[in-house]
Amino acid sequence: MHHPRRARFSSSRLARAGGSSSSASRILNAVLLDAAAVQDRHQPWGGGRRAPELRDQSSILKSKKPGAAGCIDLSFSGARSGGKGVPAKKAKKQKREFHTDRKRPARTEETDIAAAKVRVLEGLAHLGQQKFTPGPGGYDLTHWLRGLNLLLDDFEAKTKGEELPAEYHRKREEVASRFSGGVDTSGIESEVEAIRKEESEIRSHLAREMERITARLAELRVEKEGSGKEIEEQKAALEEIRAKRRSASFFARLSGRAGPPTEPVEQKIGELEKQSNALEEEALSLQSARASIQREGGKPTGLYEQQWVRLDAIGARLKELEAEVQERTQLAKEREVATAELTESLSAFDPEAKAER
Repeated sequence: MHHPRRARFSSSRLARAGGSSSSASRILNAVLLDAAAVQDRHQPWGGGRRAPELRDQSSILKSKKPGAAGCIDLSFSGARSGGKGVPAKKAKKQKREFHTDRKRPARTEETDIAAAKVRVLEGLAHLGQQKFTPGPGGYDLTHWLRGLNLLLDDFEAKTKGEELPAEYHRKREEVASRFSGGVDTSGIESEVEAIRKEESEIRSHLAREMERITARLAELRVEKEGSGKEIEEQKAALEEIRAKRRSASFFARLSGRAGPPTEPVEQKIGELEKQSNALEEEALSLQSARASIQREGGKPTGLYEQQWVRLDAIGARLKELEAEVQERTQLAKEREVATAELTESLSAFDPEAKAER
């Protein structure tokens, strides 16, 4: 679309510029850019492409031949380099200022006191039913009291500015004083220490006896092997003597020259066999004692039966003492009563009723 009025305005602006090339260049550049933008919106080429007639005018006005009338540089380098007075830059700046001036309203997070009250009551009910776990690293009274204080501190922080019931503060001080000292189990611990010492002594004695029996059985095995070999040698010698005596003549036997006598060898064999039998009996006795120490079959019998009976009694007593310690340190009933009292004192706190008043 052609705009003659814009063209006339451009000529008049150029005339009023007083022949100043720089001022005329800025004015015509602005006018031509404005005309190009209008035509782009109504012509099929659109999208930032200049109209043909404007592109021709720009090329004519860019002529820098000497002596040419109205020789003005109308290049668009000023617009690209950030020259003043360019409407496109001004529009972008205004758009950016428009967006930055908009401020989002600050979010205010309000504490729901009624919900905080519900949470603290649920937490107290849970703490009142908790069970302690024995052993190192278990959950005990110290952990329980720390959890209770954290729960109540969080509730008081969320209800800051609210007047909590005086009964609640009094009960909290009572609970802290009641459980902060822990539980006295010194008497039970002393008894446990004494019977554990006795248990250790009995087991050490059994261990020493086991070592002695094992070593003696090894010695007996060696002695029996040696005795067995000696018996075999004596028996062989006896057979040799008997063979010589059988080979002697009748007249030699009558004269007493039938060979060495067999009685000494036979007596030696008898002693060795008796000794071997004694070793066997000792080995059997030691094996029985070893079985008693090892408690084969589960039921205590034999030489060390009394030691095992005492150890069984010690084990039963230790279990009783451990159960007693757990019962005392759990304080299950006391903790349940304490949390119930705190719950009752907080139940009287009604923030909604106070707000209505």
